[in-house]
Amino acid sequence: MVVKSATKKKLIDLGVPENFAHALANDRKWDEVKVLSAQDIAKICETDSDQAAKILASIEGASRKSSDGDSDGGGPTTKITLRKSRSRRVKADVDLQGYDEGRKMQSLRSEFADDPVYIALEKAADKAGLQLTVRILDDLTDAVLKRGKKKLTAAQAGKVIARAETELAKSRIDPFEAAGIVTAQSLGEPGTQMTMRTFH
Repeated sequence: MVVKSATKKKLIDLGVPENFAHALANDRKWDEVKVLSAQDIAKICETDSDQAAKILASIEGASRKSSDGDSDGGGPTTKITLRKSRSRRVKADVDLQGYDEGRKMQSLRSEFADDPVYIALEKAADKAGLQLTVRILDDLTDAVLKRGKKKLTAAQAGKVIARAETELAKSRIDPFEAAGIVTAQSLGEPGTQMTMRTFH
């Protein structure tokens, strides 16, 4: 015999003493317990007819409530009303800093802006009609300084800018070209060959 714990719990919640609830829940689901008569309950619980009538009244009362209310047969239910709380937001006045154009331009200014190489490259780019970003000019200046040059003549700066223009033109891609796929292939193919340890 297997005691149905859900049935036993429901009977105990209805006020049926635990020993009677245990006897009634032996191999019975709640639907089977609901249809038992007073004589069946007295026989199963081995009790007198008065006690069986009280148990039957508890079971029938729960059955009536569940049929009037929800149809899930979940036993006694408690209804609660949720109260909506209104939270009031307090608007905070925040003083915004005024836009400082000088500070913004200072942050965009190159670290090499006062360097003679940077100035020569900037003039050569303007003369060639090429608009280079601050970062590109920084990289070019850094490369020239690493080669030991402290100054550039106008002709030398022109050659550097012409070479930079050529390399920029080569590095540009056509519109709608699958740059991501080409990049993935370019990175993946040498990696595959490295793992094979042979060149083919």
